[in-house]
Amino acid sequence: MAGQAAVWFTSGDLMTLKIIDPITVTESMLIACDVPETDYAAYNAITTYALADRVIYEHGIWQSAQAGNVGFTPGDTASAAHWVFVSATNRHKCLDARRSSQTVKSGSMTYRIRPGQVANGLALLNIQADTVRVRVIDPVDGDLTDRTEALYGPVRRCSPHAWFFSRRIPKTRVLMLDLPPVYRADIEVTLTAASGDVALGLLVLGYVEELGLGVKYGLRLGLTDYSKNATDEWGNTVFKVLDYAETASLQFVLDNSELDETKDRLAALRGRPLIVICAEQYRSTAISCWIGEFEILIPYPLESDCSLDLKGLP
Repeated sequence: MAGQAAVWFTSGDLMTLKIIDPITVTESMLIACDVPETDYAAYNAITTYALADRVIYEHGIWQSAQAGNVGFTPGDTASAAHWVFVSATNRHKCLDARRSSQTVKSGSMTYRIRPGQVANGLALLNIQADTVRVRVIDPVDGDLTDRTEALYGPVRRCSPHAWFFSRRIPKTRVLMLDLPPVYRADIEVTLTAASGDVALGLLVLGYVEELGLGVKYGLRLGLTDYSKNATDEWGNTVFKVLDYAETASLQFVLDNSELDETKDRLAALRGRPLIVICAEQYRSTAISCWIGEFEILIPYPLESDCSLDLKGLP
């Protein structure tokens, strides 16, 4: 039909769009971890808690909202007036779907997870460390992969002066999207630092899916900043730095033979946290988010355009 010719794209015209559908790491999956869970004492049903006392219950930190608080289990509907959820424990902060809440430990930390299903993708966000080591360990065949990545930032200008004197911005994200797809294997993640603390905001394992033929150039990346500032009558401004959430808007090209499947898949992924790598070529485009809106336009017999709006999680 006139005006309805297919539009063909080469690999140089598009960027690769991938999604990691996260696995919820349960207590039985976390088979080894050297981060102690000693933030506070464990909840005890026969202890009387004072106002503002804190306890650990099911890997969360809860604060007493009343004095003389006894016999009310944190998280129960009947206990809503007695306990307020504060955060995950330090050990579980990197598993709580919040990028901004970091697990912190001096020197190094190791998590060994047995997903019990195929997990060929790993995303580590909001990292503070010198190196990250990832091993995929099969109970029969041993190490299937063993990779170490240095997080020292690259030299941003190619010159002797820049090599010796420029400030290097360290990497804060690590993506491994081609891990061996072996359901029985353990995945071990180790962060190390030569001195000081290591920190990890988010550790996500899951199955990697590639959507469409690729993302068009024109990808928009941004953030929603929750920081606040106030200026008094004398012009003094006080800044309070708070969390932020990354956002993205993009268009990707879709083969019409996959249109029905892709629409159903995007609908199924709504309303829950995901890791979306908007352009695999750039690690900074990997964001923790949920799908805001999507729209499919069918302009040609062979290809269609899909617009995707991603709402970041802090």
